[in-house]
Amino acid sequence: MTESKSGFSSSLGFIFAALGMAIGCGNVWRFPRMVATYGGGPFIFAWLVGLFLWSFPLLMAEGVMAHKTRCAHAGGFRDFMGPKYAWLGMTCAIILVFLASYYSVIVGYCIKYFVNAATGAYKTYVPIDVLQAAWDDFRAHPGQVVLFHAINVIICTAVVAGGIRQSVEKVCKVAIPALFALCIALSLYLIFRFDSSKIADAYQAMFSFKASDLTNSRIWIEGFTQSAWSTGAGWGLYYSYSMSIPKNSHDGNNAFAVGAGDQVGALVCATMVIPAIFAMSGDLQAAVSAGNFGITFVYVASIFSSMPNGGLIISILFFAILAAAGITSEFAMVETVGIQFVQNFKVKSRTKATWLGGLVIFCVGVPSAIWTGFIANQDWVCGIGLLVAGLLYVIATLKHGATKVMDEYINNPVAVKLFKVGNWIKYLWYFFPVEFAIIVGWWMIQSTTWYPTAAETWNPFVSESTGTVIFELAIMFLLGYVVTKLCYKNMLKGPMTQEEE
Repeated sequence: MTESKSGFSSSLGFIFAALGMAIGCGNVWRFPRMVATYGGGPFIFAWLVGLFLWSFPLLMAEGVMAHKTRCAHAGGFRDFMGPKYAWLGMTCAIILVFLASYYSVIVGYCIKYFVNAATGAYKTYVPIDVLQAAWDDFRAHPGQVVLFHAINVIICTAVVAGGIRQSVEKVCKVAIPALFALCIALSLYLIFRFDSSKIADAYQAMFSFKASDLTNSRIWIEGFTQSAWSTGAGWGLYYSYSMSIPKNSHDGNNAFAVGAGDQVGALVCATMVIPAIFAMSGDLQAAVSAGNFGITFVYVASIFSSMPNGGLIISILFFAILAAAGITSEFAMVETVGIQFVQNFKVKSRTKATWLGGLVIFCVGVPSAIWTGFIANQDWVCGIGLLVAGLLYVIATLKHGATKVMDEYINNPVAVKLFKVGNWIKYLWYFFPVEFAIIVGWWMIQSTTWYPTAAETWNPFVSESTGTVIFELAIMFLLGYVVTKLCYKNMLKGPMTQEEE
């Protein structure tokens, strides 16, 4: 999966694919909800600071390790840190398998609601309580959820099996500009079609800035977390694509382009979702309190159905954007699981490995499709797992040598670049463990307040407890160690491995 003929044709092709990975469902529903919940401007400011202090350094650490080693995650850690650390890379890949699997179920939700919109479900007004009942009924029938989960896996696997350059890159070069164009078109439609005072109120809610809100630690934690989850920094997906970039590609410039592009995408989505709520109801807090799924599949769907002359076209476009954002993110997940078979288990056929990866994602995702409590559990555990994996990439970079990575790899004189990356990134790698301790520590402390008794808080079988995240991540680390022991001798060697022999 890493041969030159199957890699990206250019850095631009890589950036489009990586933006497809980063711009996902969370940009459409979570970011607007966080902006509305945490005061608009102060949250956006904290989120942008998080981009510079967390996401940019982490994307660079992922990208340079993959680019230099040309090995899958375990091999990358082997070559950057030493053979005894390969299992840490495998652990990162295993965390990603669980993430990819439950995320596929969520993308299946989006495909289902695109079908609803395309068949006229929101052509005429539908009350919120009716849409809530329809959403509950859909999730109560696992057969439907499994079906749309399977549809997503098949679509994504078929595209990825076609090759990085021949299929993924070409699709993303069309899909990402189209997503931006559609979002901007819907935003402009709202501006020119509806009451200007309501639209002005929406933008006021989004960008008003109350400096005193910056003393609220929750805003900073949520802003940094949103940046990490939105850009995908630490997921290992950016790593997987970086294995296939041209040799003269500049890892620093790539990371800046992808991180900034994702944030622009989130802002564009917010200018579509929040004005829509203000234009048709103005009750922003009611929408926010509905949660990620509620705001999208219940509240926004009802808003579209209440638009003058029906919201048929608008609802189709919105759910098309949502489904496409999820599908392009899933491409990278299928690629990541597939390369494990090629590089660690001697599966020589890229096509076969990709379909095996799709099969793993489907099977591991079935419990999330069947039990709503399980998908909530996976969202909580993998969310923390993402942050843990990010720390591992940075530790690997530091052990290899931050100065060496910056001077010899990122600012390589033969790399084609727009600008040279300053040493401030190197210093942020050293500071990263402190950021990690603050963010993960805060989340873990918060989780101890979610249940009324200590027994529930530390029970590993309570879906969103403190105990379950510790227990399940421990299992993932154990799996990483065991799987590495089983396949270590089969791991492909990359340029750095050969240089050491």
